[in-house]
This record gives sequence, structure tokens and C-alpha cells, in this order.
Amino acid sequence: MANKVSEKLKEEQLQAKPSYFWGMMVAIISVMNGFHLLFYESVIVDRLDVYFLGANEDIFGIALVLFSAIKLIGILLDSVNMRGVGIVGLSVTWGMLWVVALMFSFGIGYPDTAYLSNGMMLVACLRISYRGVHK
Repeated sequence: MANKVSEKLKEEQLQAKPSYFWGMMVAIISVMNGFHLLFYESVIVDRLDVYFLGANEDIFGIALVLFSAIKLIGILLDSVNMRGVGIVGLSVTWGMLWVVALMFSFGIGYPDTAYLSNGMMLVACLRISYRGVHK
């Protein structure tokens, strides 16, 4: 009897729709951060003028919004490929932002804690990617 109950629970777990909580959280926070970078000028470049010398920081905002939109659409349409492209793009973008924050904090010498939040978003993206279902 116990064996039948455990088999029934296994079947229910396999048929249950997976939770996309972490994927939704990463995508929503990335969209908000991307719009912040797009609408507020010189958030990154003012800090890193030594390294970027006239580079356009809007590329980070555009990448965050674009890959977040792909991730959210993939979640809504239940498309594994779109979720995968979205999370890989977000992982790369958050990785670049983390390196930029590290350069600002330790390369130039002005202590800042932005690398902690960027690093946590990178860890969240890598956690989602590691699970393999691109939740």
C-alpha cells in the first residue's frame, strides 16, 4: 500500500507544472535595473571614465531589458528555448556588470558595494542555469 502511495506521489510531482519563481524574480529585477540604466544617464560611465572612455552604457540596459523580455515570454509561453536564451543572456550581462562593479570598487580605489548586488544577481542566474530546466 505504501509503495502505491509513493508511486502516485512521484507521478503527481512529474506532472505538476514547475515553479518559475526564481526565473520571474531575476527577470523582473533585471527589467527594473535595465530601465534604470536606460533612463538615468551616466550611472556607470561617471564612475569608470578611466576604463570606458566614451563608451555607451545603454548597451547594458538594452541587454537587460531584451533578455528579461525573452525570459518572461519564454515563461509565459512555456518555451524551454526562450527561457534558455533569456537566462544565458542575463547571466552574461550580469557577469559583465559584476566585473564593471569590481573594477570600480577595487580597480580605481573608490569602495562601493555595487559588486555585491550584481554578484548576487549573477549567482541567481547561474543557479537557474545550473538547474537545467531554465526555470
